[in-house]
Amino acid sequence: FILKKAAEDFKKSTGYDFYALTEMEYYVIAPKERLYPLNAQQGYHQPYPFSKWEHLRCEAMKAITASGGRIKYAHSEVGFIRTKEAEMSQHEIEFALQPVQDVADQAVLAKWILSVLAYRHGVIVTFAPKISIGHAGSGLHVHCAACKNGKNVMLSGKKLSLCAKKIISGYLTLARSLTAFGNRVPTSYFRFARGQEAPTEICWGYRNRSAFLRVPLAWVGAGNMAGKINKGEKSRFMISPEQTVEFRSSDGSAEIYLLLAALCVAAREGFEIKDARRFSSNFFLGTGSSKPVFERLPSSCFESAQCLEKDRKIYEKNGVFASSVIDRIIADLKSYSDEGLSAKLSGKDDEIKKLVDEFLYF
Repeated sequence: FILKKAAEDFKKSTGYDFYALTEMEYYVIAPKERLYPLNAQQGYHQPYPFSKWEHLRCEAMKAITASGGRIKYAHSEVGFIRTKEAEMSQHEIEFALQPVQDVADQAVLAKWILSVLAYRHGVIVTFAPKISIGHAGSGLHVHCAACKNGKNVMLSGKKLSLCAKKIISGYLTLARSLTAFGNRVPTSYFRFARGQEAPTEICWGYRNRSAFLRVPLAWVGAGNMAGKINKGEKSRFMISPEQTVEFRSSDGSAEIYLLLAALCVAAREGFEIKDARRFSSNFFLGTGSSKPVFERLPSSCFESAQCLEKDRKIYEKNGVFASSVIDRIIADLKSYSDEGLSAKLSGKDDEIKKLVDEFLYF
């Protein structure tokens, strides 16, 4: 209901429909195998048998599409972790761009399907944001776009449109409080580490995966991959062009309905900024030798709750979020009392493992 209100409020305020897609990252944890191991951080788009459990991913894709999900494509991800007992391979399933309420329903169902199939195969699938320090964590990236009459309006010619710059500006403005919806456990904030393809600073760019927002390069010459997965469904759900703004801070701990509602709100706020082109340019991460200094994302659930307290009136505006819902989110985040937790646990591997195990399934 909250997400429905948020989507309707966005359309009423801007005249556009809010579309989105999710990139669902997860690890498969299985008994260690002797053959064809990968090196750490080298799993990206690796084929079977080097990246293990491709068959589980394909089985999940068939079940998800059979249940009404719309998948764009899927692949192995960068993460690969070996311990004395286990082998952990990271994967991703990326959905197609669609109306935001459908996105939430499909994400919940897909997570359940993956968990069921993992149980049948006798392995663990985890969407936990961080399962090992020094290795890539798992995000739940959300690509966002404004559409009108079923057409994506994020481009003007070959450049980003003013509409896209407004959405980017809204996300930059509310970046810190958006973590309250998308990063809801203490290990979420261990993921925000440099050099591990996770966001650390509030900025945006085209290629840099440490940016809070990324505008991915357009798909050129890839053909209709989604049509091969979702048989006979091309005309029903493919949106052209596919240009989006990729929100990269959220992870599998997110309350997906509330996160997407918050993204609608933040996008709406971007339309209130008078000079969105100039505003967004102040946060742009280019490819030059000198890097500007940007504000960092929160470092704990507690800090995230404080950011939400500061911005709560924006989320409650037009009756989208009830004050009682915001109160509950703040209370839940503060209950962890995790201020400075990363520094406290530095070098304490046993305590870190205990915390990781606590949030392995949530």
